[in-house]
Amino acid sequence: MKGAALANCVVCGCGDLWRQKDFDQRLGVVIVGLGIVMSTVAIAYMMPGVAMIILMAFGLADWILYAILPDRMVCYRCHARYRQVPDLAAVEAFDLEVNERYRQEAIRLNRSADSAARE
Repeated sequence: MKGAALANCVVCGCGDLWRQKDFDQRLGVVIVGLGIVMSTVAIAYMMPGVAMIILMAFGLADWILYAILPDRMVCYRCHARYRQVPDLAAVEAFDLEVNERYRQEAIRLNRSADSAARE
């Protein structure tokens, strides 16, 4: 996708796309959990200074990752991800209202498909 700007999703044709950091969210949760466990252990051993240093170190690492990681574009409907898209700064950030609209649409489509399958 290096050449042209992307206006619609290539997979489903949806025109609603949003921008997010290109980072595996599961890895992010593991890192945050590790920081919580390590700082909790430090507090349990009565070392609040060490616990604060651990939390600050994990916060700094998070800030550095946020600063250096590139963005990617994601489709609201099918969640297809696009990297190295030109003019990515022009794409809006995540909008919960738009996401909810597509989530409700998927629920309605699944219900109608289920009811059609039962008939």
